[in-house]
Amino acid sequence: MNNVTYTNNDNIIPLPELDGLSFNQFKSIAFENYSISFPIQIHKNISNDILDQIPFLKLTEEFLKIIQREKVLKLTPTFSLQVKVVKELYDMRIILDEQVEHGTVKKIIESEIVIIHNLHIICKLSGLIKKKNNTLTLTSKGTNLIKPENRRDLFETIFLTFAFKFNLDYNDGYDDNITGIVARMFIIKLLLSNSNNLQNASYYAYKFLYTMPGILDLYDEKSEEVKKRRFLRCFNVRMFERFFNWFGFTETKQIGNYMESTDDYEVKVSPMLKDIFYIK
Repeated sequence: MNNVTYTNNDNIIPLPELDGLSFNQFKSIAFENYSISFPIQIHKNISNDILDQIPFLKLTEEFLKIIQREKVLKLTPTFSLQVKVVKELYDMRIILDEQVEHGTVKKIIESEIVIIHNLHIICKLSGLIKKKNNTLTLTSKGTNLIKPENRRDLFETIFLTFAFKFNLDYNDGYDDNITGIVARMFIIKLLLSNSNNLQNASYYAYKFLYTMPGILDLYDEKSEEVKKRRFLRCFNVRMFERFFNWFGFTETKQIGNYMESTDDYEVKVSPMLKDIFYIK
C-alpha cells in the first residue's frame, strides 16, 4: 500500500492534514492499543445523565438484564438468540434498524437485525457473557458490571471492545479490509475537533483517506471517481451508521432520500462527546 510519506521533521511537528497531530501521534492513535498512555482517554467520571445518552450502552444493559432475569438463556439450534428475545430487545426501540423500519426486513430474527447480532457478539468479546451447551449466562465480569454503580466501566468495556477488537468489515460485503479497521480513534479526534461544526461525512472520510491513499487500490472499479464513491459509502456504513451513531456520538442525515443512490451524509457531533473523551 502506497501511503503518505513523511520527513523526520514531520514525525514530531503538528500537521494540519492530521488535525494538528504529529505523525508520531497519529501512528499512536491509529495503530496502538488503548492504555493509560494512549493519546485519547475516557474520562474517569461520567455522569448518569451522559451515560443515558449512549444507546448501545442502554441496549447492552437491557440484554444483560434479560440474561440475569432468565439466569440461563437458551439459544436456537444455530446458536442465535431466540425470536422472543430479539423482539423484546428491538421493541424497546433503543436503536432502530432502517431496513426493519422501511419494511425491507420482515423477520425479527438475530441474523436479520445487524444491531442485535452485533450486540450479541460484543457482549461475548467483552467477556460479559459466556456460551455453554447452547445457552448464555452472565460471567462474573458481566454480573459485576451490570451493577448501577459500574455503568461507566461497562461503557468503557463495550466501547473499547467495539473500537479495538471487533472487525467492522464483518457487517458488510466490501473488500476493503482497512477502512474502519484501523484509525478508528483518529476519527474520534476529528469529531472532538469539530464538535461545534456541521460537517459532511466526506470531510472525515477524506481526512482518513489522506493518511492511507492506497486504500483505493482495494476497489476493483477502473474509475478513480467511482472508487472514491465506494470508499465513501464504506466509510459511512462502518464508522457512522454502525458505530458512532449507535453510541450516540453522532447523528447523520443522508443527503437525499432512503434507497436513493447518494454517497454523503451530514454529520452532527453530539455535545456529550467531550464529556466522554479528552485529549492528553
